[in-house]
Amino acid sequence: MSLIPMSIAHNSFSGPIPKELGNLKELTMLSFGSNNFSETLPRELGNLVKLQLFYMDSCGLGGEIPSTFAKLINMQAFYASDNPFSGKIPSFIGNWRKLTSL
Repeated sequence: MSLIPMSIAHNSFSGPIPKELGNLKELTMLSFGSNNFSETLPRELGNLVKLQLFYMDSCGLGGEIPSTFAKLINMQAFYASDNPFSGKIPSFIGNWRKLTSL
């Protein structure tokens, strides 16, 4: 298995996360922490069903984690600290059976 990563962490990117990232369906790692994004996580990121590692610490995103993330069943590590998320921790995270770090 090959790891297909995308990291844009530790930059000064701002504005919304492009929903088109959800078209990169071979990604296994996505990192965009330590930026100045705004708005919410695009629901299209739920299309990244091969995603195993997701780092979005301190990136400025808010709102709720989209329900489409329930499809991310290969998730092993999900880091989302220091963001103004709202709502409850989604129950579907309990279905991420491979999750070892949250």
